[in-house]
Amino acid sequence: MRHEISILIIGLFVVLSTASVTAGILSMRAPKPLSATLVNLTQRINAWWVMVALMTVAFFFGRYGMTILFALISFAALREFVTLTHSRRSDHWVLLGMFGIVIPFQYWLVWTAWY
Repeated sequence: MRHEISILIIGLFVVLSTASVTAGILSMRAPKPLSATLVNLTQRINAWWVMVALMTVAFFFGRYGMTILFALISFAALREFVTLTHSRRSDHWVLLGMFGIVIPFQYWLVWTAWY
């Protein structure tokens, strides 16, 4: 990994560690049951830990790791979008083309550095 990326990852781990310790102290001092705001804060910090861990693993594998990570994120985002929007029966072929042809082709172009 490059030096700048290492500094970035170490900085993120320091910030997340500080946030986790702060949330833990707030949780210990808060009256029980914990407020919804504090629970939400803890859940968000935990989600950031997962995101930073995935990004760190992807950085470790270089360009190909990042390409795979972003391809998976693209599939998940499109799936979420399709779930939340109303689609007609005539849209199914277009959606199949997006999931099965367009997105894989786009990331194949990135994988082979054809840009």
